[in-house]
Amino acid sequence: MKEKIGWTLAIAALLIGGGIIYYFINLSLYETTDGLYEFPVLENEHGKNL
Repeated sequence: MKEKIGWTLAIAALLIGGGIIYYFINLSLYETTDGLYEFPVLENEHGKNL
């Protein structure tokens, strides 16, 4: 019985750790950079951003 609990905890720890690593990788990939703010913003005839 203890062996089954040990494997369950090991798999759960791997999944949680993998999820945290996945989250931080995606956060770093999709983080906005200063270069994105240099693009012109289109405006309609009323001066509102599209």
